[in-house]
Amino acid sequence: MLFHNSDYIVLSYLDVNAAMNWWKLIFECKPRDWPIDCPDPLENDVALDLTGGVYPAIILRSRLEAGQAQTVTEGERPIIFTGKIEKAHKFLEKEDAMPGSIQQEGGTKFFNIQDTEGHTIEICLEP
Repeated sequence: MLFHNSDYIVLSYLDVNAAMNWWKLIFECKPRDWPIDCPDPLENDVALDLTGGVYPAIILRSRLEAGQAQTVTEGERPIIFTGKIEKAHKFLEKEDAMPGSIQQEGGTKFFNIQDTEGHTIEICLEP
């Protein structure tokens, strides 16, 4: 598996369906059922699997349903880890995700991409 992460990513969208299609295309996420012991979803929440784990890795939420408080604030970035940063970058280029250049800062390598509604997502070499 090229991409994985350790925490939930929860993002709010005006068009959840378009966002879901983007996550499925770019990261090969699969829709999944809501786990029984996860917090209650909102009516239009979508759970996606990125990691193959017990819990969904990505939660897509309707911005209108969740309210403005649920949107990612400036400076916050969801992080998706990879063990192969160069391979991940080439894969995302091939998928037309327009990744930024690979950077090195604080002892790690990373690059950024943007989703359908402009959320910046950091792809980071696994520590």
